[in-house]
Amino acid sequence: MSKDLHPRILVVDDEADIRNEYSRILSDPGPEKNELGTLGQKLFGVAAVPACQYIYNLTICSQGDEAVEEVRKSIETDTPFAAVFIDMRMPPGHDGLWTAKNIRLLDPAVLIVIVTAHSDYEPEAIIEEAGPGERLLYLRKPFTTQEIRCMAQSLCQRWINERKQFLIQSQLLEENQIQVKSAIQQVEKLKSDFLDTVSHEIRTPLTIFRNAISNTLHQGGQLEQRTRTNLEMADASIERLSKIISDFLDLSQLDAGTLKLNFARFQVCHVVEQVVGKFQKAVQDKRLNLRTDIEPGLSGFGDIIRLRQSLKCLIDNAVKFAPHDSYVRIIARYKDDLLEIAVSDKGPGIPQEDLPYIFDRFVQVQKLVGPGEHGTGLGLTLARRFIELHGGNLSVESAPDQGSTFVISLPLKQSAHAHALDKQGSNKVS
Repeated sequence: MSKDLHPRILVVDDEADIRNEYSRILSDPGPEKNELGTLGQKLFGVAAVPACQYIYNLTICSQGDEAVEEVRKSIETDTPFAAVFIDMRMPPGHDGLWTAKNIRLLDPAVLIVIVTAHSDYEPEAIIEEAGPGERLLYLRKPFTTQEIRCMAQSLCQRWINERKQFLIQSQLLEENQIQVKSAIQQVEKLKSDFLDTVSHEIRTPLTIFRNAISNTLHQGGQLEQRTRTNLEMADASIERLSKIISDFLDLSQLDAGTLKLNFARFQVCHVVEQVVGKFQKAVQDKRLNLRTDIEPGLSGFGDIIRLRQSLKCLIDNAVKFAPHDSYVRIIARYKDDLLEIAVSDKGPGIPQEDLPYIFDRFVQVQKLVGPGEHGTGLGLTLARRFIELHGGNLSVESAPDQGSTFVISLPLKQSAHAHALDKQGSNKVS
């Protein structure tokens, strides 16, 4: 919003002599300010005496469409008019009602004066089209120099007072927004610090418990089957709890904008093999045919840990929802300027009404999640956001009873920032 309160006046009249008269009257500063009180009393109910005499920035048009275009430009350049004087009959173009109506649509704050000797409309009709009434005035022709000069000064004073108030309110709003943003950032930092502390305090005993369980399971001697089963269940539960903690910590860092990526060149086949290896038992238990189809020599550029985490989420879902004796496919290829990794299954698919929300946080498709399979609902949310941090995208195609295909798309070209850091021998991108 421009803070230049120098008043602009727009005049539109089809008669050259009247346009010249406006120019003569409004080019002269006119009488002393104490002569304007009476007119201010008539116009606004109080004496609206200007603080100074104005030198107007005057724009004069002969037709309505010309005037509307001038107002449009004034809004686009943030140099609005304070007042507009409009003739009613302006052959052969649009009349004053059309002109006032269209100007009002562009600038609701402008003060409009209908100046006419003859009108084809009742005042009520004009107010209805070009109102509101408090921003619409009438002046009958022939007008006097004093009428135009006093009306122009009084209207401009009113417009300037309103605009000053608007600017003050805008500044207060902007300051409030800055304060709110700062408060939100402080809350996000406190939340992130809290989660960091809590995750550390929880992870430490969990690590001790898990190490103790692992040592017990792998120590010499025989364990009763019930004891072994209970220890394995406890180990699995600790692993799930650790993942929940990690998910919430990752989400907090993403929301706070503090998550850092370590970019490096990677071989796609190596990353896929590392992730697939974690699902061997689940694949065997469900007798799934898990097949990978990766183009030879396929490579990418990104944070290997976060990419593995995203891929693990997709394969986990595919294995979880694929029926027994079905398949899971992982296909990786170059497509245009992208590296694509697709994970497909022959599961129940995702209902169409749930597809728009599948990547939202805490969302779980209740029709698909069975007993004991509930998680945090953050896996797909985190996977997509990790991929988006790489400048890529995670999409899904699915239909009921047709399975699902999730596709990771990563740009082959490094961003300018990542490329510059790579040249300097640094792999860290924040």
